[in-house]
Amino acid sequence: MAAVAVGAYCWFRPLPSVRLSTSLIGTTPGEAYALPFPAVGSSAVAVDGLGLVAGHGVDERFSTASLAKVILALCVLEKAPLTPGQQGPTFTLTTSDIEIYNRALSMNASTLGVINGERLTEYQTLQALMIPSADNIADSLARWIFGSHQSYVAYARAWLHAHHLDRTVLGGDASGLHVGTTSTARDLVNLGLIAMRNPVLASIASQRGATFPVVGYKTNYDTVLGQGGITGLKTGNNGSNHGAFLFTSTAQIRGHRVDIAGVILGQPDLATALAAAPAVMDAARRGLRVDTVAIAGQTVGRTVTRWGASTPATAAETLTVLRWIGAPVTVSVDAAGSWLIASTGTSSERVRLIAPEPARPSFWWRLFRR
Repeated sequence: MAAVAVGAYCWFRPLPSVRLSTSLIGTTPGEAYALPFPAVGSSAVAVDGLGLVAGHGVDERFSTASLAKVILALCVLEKAPLTPGQQGPTFTLTTSDIEIYNRALSMNASTLGVINGERLTEYQTLQALMIPSADNIADSLARWIFGSHQSYVAYARAWLHAHHLDRTVLGGDASGLHVGTTSTARDLVNLGLIAMRNPVLASIASQRGATFPVVGYKTNYDTVLGQGGITGLKTGNNGSNHGAFLFTSTAQIRGHRVDIAGVILGQPDLATALAAAPAVMDAARRGLRVDTVAIAGQTVGRTVTRWGASTPATAAETLTVLRWIGAPVTVSVDAAGSWLIASTGTSSERVRLIAPEPARPSFWWRLFRR
């Protein structure tokens, strides 16, 4: 009876799992690739889907200057959304807005000339933020949409936290003129990628100028639009950070749009920051690759069993991965041997593996296996 029991146990116990053997598993190192960042200050580039790909001093804190207006614009568009073509509600300027304007003038800030009773749509106020970088409109808009500066700060802090921009601190105004609004290159490039996903804001940032009711046509401070593929986004300078530029672009990689954001902080002046950006973005666009790890139907390995059976494993679909030229690509297989996975940066792509059922083990192997 004991022999029968042992035999039954050996026969019915679960079979060991199948192991996938493939030569594709491993890491391909990145290539040496440097971007032409300015030697001073802090700079960074991030790619949608890959995260931060290059930079120096990326966690060093700088005053954002007018880059803070991107935060305000995104919070406004979340609180009072617009779709492309919409103007949104109209705001009538009052004596309080004239006081804000005069105070900004006295501080030698960037302003948009306004008069009591002037009417601006939400869309026009966003243009005023992004194109002539109007500090007075920023503070007026925060009050119009959120009720007070304090309410705006509370909303914006929650927004920043929700978007994992926790290195960014808001100061005493909505415009960024106050040196207490600070951030890092790491946070700001991610802010740029978020801004690109809003079609209204991205469209405004790409405009070379805009016309306003009282002052007429104003030119965008972003004088390098179109150079190096730059599509926007926001310039900045104040008494603490004399030259800051958050800039964006897109690249077409094998028919897929890829969003890219860069930032340059802490330059001697705004002109220096602007002049450096096109070469940085042009090099960043050239640094993107799509690697093909396996094509559909390709035999990528073999399933191997403890009892000696083996079958080919093929990729169900073509596996490609967007990569930064300087970053490694790691190819792996999940624990069950069902998926082929390619990972780089913060991106991971996978395809299912197809393998015929291996031959079952023999009676004697089941009976005498260890």
